[in-house]
Amino acid sequence: MTEAPKPPPEASEPRLLQGRYRLERVLGQGGSSRTWLAVDVARELELLTAPEPPEDLDDDGIPDAARVAVKELPLSRLREWKDLDRFEREAEMLGGLDHPGIPCSIDHFLIDEAEGPTFYLVQQWIDGQDLAVALDKGERWGEPRARELLAQLLPILHYLHTRRPALIHRDIKPSNIIVRRNGAVALIDFGAVRSGAEGSGSTVAGTFGYMAPEQLQGRASAASDVYALAATLCHLLCRRKPGDMPAREEAFGIDFRPWCEVSEGFARLLDDMLAPTEARRIASAAEVMARLDELDSRPSGAEALALRSSGAGLGLDRPRSGPRQLQGADYAYAWLGLPGAAGYLALLSVFLMPLIPIGPLLAFLGLFMVARRVREGYHNAEIMGRGTLVVGQVMSLSRAGRRVEVEYAYTFNRRAIRASVKVPMAVVAGLSEGQAIPVAIDPYAPEDSVPLFGKAGRRLAPPEGEGG
Repeated sequence: MTEAPKPPPEASEPRLLQGRYRLERVLGQGGSSRTWLAVDVARELELLTAPEPPEDLDDDGIPDAARVAVKELPLSRLREWKDLDRFEREAEMLGGLDHPGIPCSIDHFLIDEAEGPTFYLVQQWIDGQDLAVALDKGERWGEPRARELLAQLLPILHYLHTRRPALIHRDIKPSNIIVRRNGAVALIDFGAVRSGAEGSGSTVAGTFGYMAPEQLQGRASAASDVYALAATLCHLLCRRKPGDMPAREEAFGIDFRPWCEVSEGFARLLDDMLAPTEARRIASAAEVMARLDELDSRPSGAEALALRSSGAGLGLDRPRSGPRQLQGADYAYAWLGLPGAAGYLALLSVFLMPLIPIGPLLAFLGLFMVARRVREGYHNAEIMGRGTLVVGQVMSLSRAGRRVEVEYAYTFNRRAIRASVKVPMAVVAGLSEGQAIPVAIDPYAPEDSVPLFGKAGRRLAPPEGEGG
């Protein structure tokens, strides 16, 4: 006599944490924790009852902006207490960060459940795919794609390394880098982050193959993240893990050259990022960006001769010098950039105000013009400091009175975009048609851009004595 089949279990109601976060499905599991895709029901209600319905509704009627990622760590499953320390560290670190390339922390709490206390961390959901999954699916990276990825990740690292105190990620690898659907890149998993204020210690964190040698001794610096970023690029370019490409000459060296085809200049850059000793390695993300900028803007042969001659007659072939190399658009990105007609008019009005009736009018006009430039400069500085860097190209240069109109083009997320700015001639001295230039963009509104004329890496470098 056979046993009657059991009826299928009834579908259980979705769990609701803190009366707010509705768990939907497991996104991933590793070690003692797992990550859920969830919905912030308070945010969902706010969006669905707004005067204008959200544009990012999924097929199930849930706005993407209401989705969150929830990390769950039952304390009963802890293998060792440092797992809880990583969880708490990630919640603390993310709470103090504000960068479009880093998922923000929304909430964290401890719930006493049937199986014991469970720690939860609620984060911004990144709608995309991590690079480890992309590798498993057979995606391939050539040098252009690797350079674009590098240009997007460097500003994120620069942001972390120039906090006070500096923050070192310590676990950069393909699975911790997510490419959003719009092409923008995000860096995740901050459980291993170390603050520069902590100094050296005995805790070893990171993943073998991507981990810089000094991390085995409990030390980490900005150069350690530079090493891990280069090791990640080697994995993408060669489709082999860094540990499978050891260099015969030195310990911890990575010999990637036999496994991929890249230009000699880019190969030297990777070599200098992968130097086993910190003294020989590139020390900062800003320095890597400066080197990448040089590679992107260095023409050769007959092309270089044609580019040098294309600026003739405009007075643009003079060597660039001085702090104006750092300008982009019509702003010096510093208070020293304010003087000019607006600044002098405001200054003059201070002396004229008690003398003639027109003084207050001049003061109003001057302050209005200065305020406009301050607003523009702040907006541009935000894009430069928190945006994404892509490689653009100068399309044309033309005189516009005492200024030069520069038309430039760039591509983001397979979308071709053209823009133009009018700048003082001194800003673009030495610039030529066809020349590659770095362009800072807002990844959420890529048509909003700031071309960086000169050495973009110098602009990224922190002021002397600041940062980590």
